[in-house]
Amino acid sequence: MEGDSVNLTCSSDANPPVQSYSWFKVNETTSIGSGQTYIITNINSSHSGGFYCEAQNEVGSQRSAVVSVSVKVGKNSVLYVVAGVSAGFGGFIFILIIVVVWHYKHRPDDVRQDEDHTYSTITKTHKKVSSPESGND
Repeated sequence: MEGDSVNLTCSSDANPPVQSYSWFKVNETTSIGSGQTYIITNINSSHSGGFYCEAQNEVGSQRSAVVSVSVKVGKNSVLYVVAGVSAGFGGFIFILIIVVVWHYKHRPDDVRQDEDHTYSTITKTHKKVSSPESGND
């Protein structure tokens, strides 16, 4: 399970005894570790694949069979993805609001004056209407 630790152990009954153990991941040419046990802590999907060890003594070396490691995604990983997407979307909305407000405040003066004039014209055209009973014409 993602986040767990995995121990891979290599053993040999070679004669003469093994002097060193090296660990490899399939399709990689360089060693990824040494020692009889290879420990993967906080495992994630990038660790999925085949692993093998190579035991070496003064006579020669021998490879082990390949062991397949499959990493399953835990529930917490899904929550992290959802939280990340939500935070990204929220950040996008926040930036969009800032851009709109900035754009509104930094419009050319003639656009703002036209809007102010339109508003004041509308308010100036409202007249108090007198009723015929009041006698004011």
